[in-house]
Amino acid sequence: MKRSAVLAGTVLGVLSLTTFGIAGPASASTATSAGACGWTPANDSRVAGTFSEPGVNIRNDRWTTCPILGEGYPGQSVDIRCYATGTTVDGESHWDYVTDETTGVTGWVSELYLTGFGAVVPC
Repeated sequence: MKRSAVLAGTVLGVLSLTTFGIAGPASASTATSAGACGWTPANDSRVAGTFSEPGVNIRNDRWTTCPILGEGYPGQSVDIRCYATGTTVDGESHWDYVTDETTGVTGWVSELYLTGFGAVVPC
């Protein structure tokens, strides 16, 4: 299934819950727009992958304006936890929340720079 279909279903489910008073609005600490940095998602699919390019920035959120926490390199194993939409990089707007298994750095990487991932869940 395409990620856009999964994401659309998730959004519709949240809208339905909000409409019927089951779920309230997102808290102010949740990063929902460009420029807000530091979101740590709860979902955790734990899918294996690797970096496809040398010197890939691992950021503290899925926007290119957010601070860089570390860099990833081909051959380093990555634990991909979930994905969300962020800054579009060369046509790719999905970013994955990952842990670099070599360095232990956890943060966000554009999917453009990852390989070998499978069924990653939305964040």
